[in-house]
Parts: sequence; C-alpha cells; structure tokens
Amino acid sequence: MVARSVCGHGIKDGVKKTERGTSMDKYVLQYSYERRKIHPYEKTKIWYYGPKLDHMKEVKDDSKRKTKKIRTNTKPD
Repeated sequence: MVARSVCGHGIKDGVKKTERGTSMDKYVLQYSYERRKIHPYEKTKIWYYGPKLDHMKEVKDDSKRKTKKIRTNTKPD
C-alpha cells in the first residue's frame, strides 16, 4: 500500500517531489564585523552563508571584473 496525502500537502503517492535550485537560490554569502567580547577585544570579520540579513553586507560576484593581462613576450636587455 502506498501512502497518500489526504490534505494535499507533503508526500503524494509515496514520492516526495522537490524542485531543484529553489532552496539554494535564496542563500547568499555575507559578512559583517564584530568586536570580540574577551581580551584582546579585537575587531573580527564574521562570515555567514544563508538567507539575506539586514545588518550584513553581501559579497558580490567578482566574475565581471576585468583582469589585467600579463605580457608573455618581453624584450631582453
């Protein structure tokens, strides 16, 4: 016998259906700064990967940045 959902939520016909890509799209890499609460009371960077929080700064994708090309042919002295 296959389990069936009466209310229409969750598992239907014994197979749990999930959509790919929907859960990870909401997560972003973020950071913020915090002062340590014990000696030496230094400022540290906190990293967080998850849903967007208001007080944290989002790390942008740097793949659009231009890269400087290095010359392969140089003149000898």
